[in-house]
Amino acid sequence: MLLHEDVSRASGGQGSEKKEEVKKKKKKKKKKKKKKKKKKKKKKKKKKKKKKTEGGMTPVRTGAVIPPQATRGRYDSSCKSGRSHTASGHQRAPSPQAEHGLND
Repeated sequence: MLLHEDVSRASGGQGSEKKEEVKKKKKKKKKKKKKKKKKKKKKKKKKKKKKKTEGGMTPVRTGAVIPPQATRGRYDSSCKSGRSHTASGHQRAPSPQAEHGLND
């Protein structure tokens, strides 16, 4: 098989012109632009509505069985010892309503 150069020699030197045309065609090729990836929008999480509890009781985990003697001190307004369970952990005097049992 003849190489490209051999073909140009055999055809009387016209192959060199063809070579230049081929080179020009190669130069004309445009670079493809890279497509930018679209960023996916993050879905906003819906806030869960807090369940309203009866009589100002703090919500208790469902599924967890709490014995009644444990909940009495925490939630019963008549039990003064329950007033010590505050977020800060400090003991606090019971409110006047709690003393009279108005907070039921």
